[in-house]
Amino acid sequence: VGVGVGYKFNNLKDFIPQKSTVIEESVEIVEKKEEIRVELETLELEEDSKEVTAKILRGFPLNSTKLSEGMKIELEELAEKLEGTTKNIKIIGYTDNTGSAEINKKMSLERAKSAKEFMEEILEDVKIEAKGMGSENPIESNDTLEGRRKNRRISVEY
Repeated sequence: VGVGVGYKFNNLKDFIPQKSTVIEESVEIVEKKEEIRVELETLELEEDSKEVTAKILRGFPLNSTKLSEGMKIELEELAEKLEGTTKNIKIIGYTDNTGSAEINKKMSLERAKSAKEFMEEILEDVKIEAKGMGSENPIESNDTLEGRRKNRRISVEY
């Protein structure tokens, strides 16, 4: 006797900001213990007539808000770079489209808060805001495992 479960995912178009420029190619760090890949991409965005730089970190395991060691290394390097900045820093969390909208919104906020709390340990007197977007604005199709993995991410805007 066998039991099967099927999933049907909505077709979603890739989200690409209208006015963005990639200023650094993706870098991949493979962590041997967890086999979690941290992918980085740095973008320059135009938001409300001002330039914003965003560092995107992908690689959260499904249903996890825990920062991997690779993510911590990248966030620490970014925090050191931003030491003494007067810019406001915004960390935005995202999920793939599995699960309910309510759960995804909470999960994405918790991912952003994890990164915020980690960076606040390094940065003093810098305003950091955490925001959760749930499964909004996917950067890859949620129709594949790889696409869903890439959509489980945080974006650090500064």
